[in-house]
Amino acid sequence: MSFGRFIYSLLTFATLIAPVAVFAGPISAYYLTYGDGQKVYMVQGNSLVNTINTNPATNHPYPIAVADTVRTFTYRGQVFGSEYQLDGTPTGNTYYNPEFLSLTDGTTDGVNFNYAIQWSTGAVYRYDRAWANGSVLFTVARDFGGITFDSMTGTLWVNNRVNGETRNYDLSGNLLSSFFANSNVGWSLAYEEASDSLWYWGDNDSRLYNYSKSGSLIESVAIAGVSGNILGGEFAITGRATVPVAGSLALIVLGLVGLGWHRRSS
Repeated sequence: MSFGRFIYSLLTFATLIAPVAVFAGPISAYYLTYGDGQKVYMVQGNSLVNTINTNPATNHPYPIAVADTVRTFTYRGQVFGSEYQLDGTPTGNTYYNPEFLSLTDGTTDGVNFNYAIQWSTGAVYRYDRAWANGSVLFTVARDFGGITFDSMTGTLWVNNRVNGETRNYDLSGNLLSSFFANSNVGWSLAYEEASDSLWYWGDNDSRLYNYSKSGSLIESVAIAGVSGNILGGEFAITGRATVPVAGSLALIVLGLVGLGWHRRSS
C-alpha cells in the first residue's frame, strides 16, 4: 500500500469511529450525589455502573471531591461526610461538618484543596483535602450551586440551575468567561479530564448533558436507574488533563503526514 493510500485509509477510519467516540456518554466514571437518599451513583458511558450507599443515613452527602478516593461532605451541619475507594468501598475515614451551610456541590484540585459552593449565596468555600479549615474564597450569586475544578486551566467553573448560566472564574474570583447551557441542567457540574469538557445531570429528564468549555452542546445521553434530587457531581481528577481521543488521533495523523513529507523531501 502506498503512503498516500495509507493516510487516506486512516482518515476514513477516523471519520467512521468519530461518532462512536463522541456519542457514548462520559469516558470516565461520573460520580453523582443523591444526598437525601444517601446514595452516590457512578455513571460511565450510557449506563449506571455502581451505587454507593453512604453511611450514616443522616449525613446528606452532596458536596463531593474525587481524586485517588471519593470524599463526600455534607449539606447539613453537625454530621459527617465519608471517604470511599473509587469502587465504592468505605475506607472508614469521616469528615465532620460543624456548620449548616447548605453546600450543594464540591470539587478538588486533587493535591491541596477541596472546594464547595453554597447555593443560597453563591459563596465558594475552600477547604483542605480533609474537608477542614474552610473559608470563603469568593462569592458569585444566588442559585449558583454547581462547582468543578478545571485541571487544564487551574480554574473553577460554577453553574446556575435556574437559568442554565455557567461561569468560569480564576481562584481570585475574577470572571473569565460564561455561557448559557440548557436551563434543565442541574447543579452536578463536573469537569472531565479525558474529554476536556463539562458534564451536567438533567434535573427533570434523567439525562446527562455534555458541553464544551466554549458553551457548545456536544451530546445528551439518557441514563436508566438514576433518580432523586441530584445536586453534586464529579469525575476523578489526576491534577493533569489528558488528551482527548480525537486529539490523539489527530496528532498521529499529523505525525504520519509529516513523516511522509520528510520522506518525499529527503
